[in-house]
Amino acid sequence: LLDELGRWEQTAGSAHAQAAINASKEKNAKIEQDLNRARTQLIVLQQDRSERERGLALITDGLTRQLLPDGAIGAFDPRDEARPFRLSMRGGEAYRVLEVLLGDIACMLDSARPESALPGLFIHDCPREADMSAGLYENFLALIGQLQRECQNFCV
Repeated sequence: LLDELGRWEQTAGSAHAQAAINASKEKNAKIEQDLNRARTQLIVLQQDRSERERGLALITDGLTRQLLPDGAIGAFDPRDEARPFRLSMRGGEAYRVLEVLLGDIACMLDSARPESALPGLFIHDCPREADMSAGLYENFLALIGQLQRECQNFCV
């Protein structure tokens, strides 16, 4: 046992063993530094995402209030894959179609932001628009016309 203890003390206290321990400590410190950098980047990205979510929610709500001035509210929830854009009004399929249309317009308006990855154009072809009443569809087209005029004045 004494021979084994002597061999262990000699190996554990050797320059080679100490160099391996030092290299492991340096590697551990580098990994910890990289991990902290990644955590910081994640926090920044989450904050940016939250600001974009709030921006899309504000656009959606503004469009909704302009289109349906009777106290309707528009909301955006990116975690809802089925209906990320929602209206506070109940009205069957007509309002479901309107949610999609307003969501498309909100994304198009958001596409002007530098951090947006959206293409900046709007193509929508949906036969379900026939589910909307004539008045609702007319109000929607009036809103699009108003946005187009405002954007033309803004871009000129």
